[in-house]
Amino acid sequence: MAKTFIKTTGAISAGTSSVTFIDGTSDVVFDNTYSAYEFHWTGLHPENDNADFGFQVNAAGGSGFNELITAAMYRVENAESGTYTSLGGASGGEDQTQGDGLQKMFDRVDYAADSGAAGILTIYDPSNTAHIKHFFSRMNSIHSDSFTMKCIVGGYINSGDPADQPAIDEIEFKFDTGDIDAGEIRMYGVS
Repeated sequence: MAKTFIKTTGAISAGTSSVTFIDGTSDVVFDNTYSAYEFHWTGLHPENDNADFGFQVNAAGGSGFNELITAAMYRVENAESGTYTSLGGASGGEDQTQGDGLQKMFDRVDYAADSGAAGILTIYDPSNTAHIKHFFSRMNSIHSDSFTMKCIVGGYINSGDPADQPAIDEIEFKFDTGDIDAGEIRMYGVS
């Protein structure tokens, strides 16, 4: 798999409510040029403690980031103290079944100065109008209760109408509460 760099946000300024990549704007290519697109984030830091990080997409010709998503989260946790470990599904609210809300890729990110999050989201064949669009994310961060958490989320984007699966050409990243305080997100085409 070859990756082609498309665009970066550069250092995200404190007080940024969301980050979007929209096909055709500011040198963004989010169309049928590549079979998949990856978004990499590093040093991601929330303004508020216990913030959940996620994404939502908009279909070509749509109005608003509210497409239907079905997804499941799986996570692994280990406390700094070594007194707590966990392996299993989401604790609630991270999974969606044909939901149109923010698809969480991580929950309760710590906002302490030495904390942050890093991860990758891959969206497969977003411009295909014959089928649903699959995605897969993996993210690691310091949880707000001082333990590391690895979250894996898989799912698909579906218009709800099998005969009408519009292309996806916009994506938005944000925290569910408060702004993005710092970080960087990069977009790549995968061929």
